[in-house]
Amino acid sequence: MATEKTKTVKFKENDINKLPNNKPVVYKILTKNNNNNYTGVAKKGRVRERVKEHLGKIPGSKVRIEQMSSISEAASKEANIIARVKPKYNLLRDKPSRTRSQDKPKAQPAVITSLERSLNKHANIWKELSKY
Repeated sequence: MATEKTKTVKFKENDINKLPNNKPVVYKILTKNNNNNYTGVAKKGRVRERVKEHLGKIPGSKVRIEQMSSISEAASKEANIIARVKPKYNLLRDKPSRTRSQDKPKAQPAVITSLERSLNKHANIWKELSKY
């Protein structure tokens, strides 16, 4: 699938508002020397919003977007650019992801849970008795 349109603007809020929002894009935040600091994708309708999220967080002097025909095409191109160019701020942001199993707390064995309930019950009884 062919690229539809490329546009470059200054990395400032007023200029970002001039970016087209009607198709998914791959965007690059570039330095004055055209070094790529960050590459990302934005869905149709979120281009300006997505690029503005980086203002003040990622240094750059301009933003270059490339409109794509689909978000999957944009994501594929983004991955290729990151792998090839290794933009500094993509590498800082992208840490090894956690799997869902790492996010979930491990279930405790029923014996421990039962024992804890019993201890709590007895602790409450001792609290009541110590009042007298």
